Amino acid sequence: MDIKSDSNIRDAVVAGAFYPADPQNLSHLINKYLSDADRILDSLKPPLPHPPQLSDVSKTARPPRQRTLLKAFIVPHAGYIYSGPIAGVAYRLMQKFYSVDSSEPKKPPLKILLLGLSHNILLNGAAVSTFDFWQTPLGKIPVKNLRVEIRNKIRAKDVLKEFEEAHEAEHSLEVQVPFLQIILKKFILYPLAVSEVDPEDLAETLVDFAAQDDVVIIVSSDLSHYLPYEEAVEKDLRSCELITQLDTENGEFGIDACNKTGILTLMYLAKKLNLVPRLLDYRNSGDTAGGKSGVVGYASLIFGDGSLFTKS
Repeated sequence: MDIKSDSNIRDAVVAGAFYPADPQNLSHLINKYLSDADRILDSLKPPLPHPPQLSDVSKTARPPRQRTLLKAFIVPHAGYIYSGPIAGVAYRLMQKFYSVDSSEPKKPPLKILLLGLSHNILLNGAAVSTFDFWQTPLGKIPVKNLRVEIRNKIRAKDVLKEFEEAHEAEHSLEVQVPFLQIILKKFILYPLAVSEVDPEDLAETLVDFAAQDDVVIIVSSDLSHYLPYEEAVEKDLRSCELITQLDTENGEFGIDACNKTGILTLMYLAKKLNLVPRLLDYRNSGDTAGGKSGVVGYASLIFGDGSLFTKS
C-alpha cells in the first residue's frame, strides 16, 4: 500500500473505516464525545482539580507550569463507535488543560509523543515516522522524527528505527490524530509504532525528551480482547489497578492489553518523572456498540502531578 500522496505526507488510511471520512461528520462526532465526557468527569470521586488560571496567581509569583500538571494519557484505539466515548473522556480533560489561546500566536506548540502499537509489522525497537506531515480529513499536521530529538544518539539508534512500513496500515496512531486536531489549535506529532522492545529501555531512551514541559505523552492501547463481558471487566479492572499502582513487575504478566509494551513504558516513565496515575473511565464494546459474548476493553487513564491527582 502506498500511503504517500506527496513525497512527505502520510495520507489517512483508516478514514471511512475507523472514523468518518467526511470532515463535518468527523468533527461533529468528536465534539459529541467531548461533550458527553463532562458527565463522566464531573462524577469522579474524589473530584478532579480545575486547570489553574493565571488570574489566580499573584503577579510576583511564578505562573503555574500547567504543562507538567497533566502529563500523560492512555487512550483506546478501536473504531470510534466502540471506543470513541472512552477516548473522549481523556481528550476532554486534555482540552481543558491544554487548549492554546489563538491570541497567542507566538506560543510554541505542544509536542505530542504518541506511542501506538505496530499491529502488522514486527521489528526490534519502535518505529519513528519519517514523513513531514500526517493527513486526516481535518487537515494535515506537522510530524517530526524523534530520533533527531533524542540527545543520546547511540541509544536512540539502538531503540528507535526508521521503518515507515510499520506506519503504513497502522490505525492505533492515526485514530488519535483527529481528536488532537479538534482539541488543540497547534501541535507537533512525534509518533512511535512500538514493536519488540524492552519497555524499560524505551523509557530510558525517551525520558529526557518526555521530561520537557512542552511534551505530552499519549499511549494508544485497548485492553483485553474477545472475552465474555464479565470476565473482561474483571481482567481489565485488574490491569487498570496494576497501572495505577505503577506495578511494572506484576504488570509484565498481569496487564492484558495489545500495546502492553507502550503502557509499561509509560509506567516506567511515570516513576522517573514522579507522575501519579488515575483511572478516568472504563467500558468495553459491550457497553458501547457491540454484543457481550466477546468484548474488547477500553480505558482512559491520566498521569499527573502528585499534588493534584489522587489515586482512586
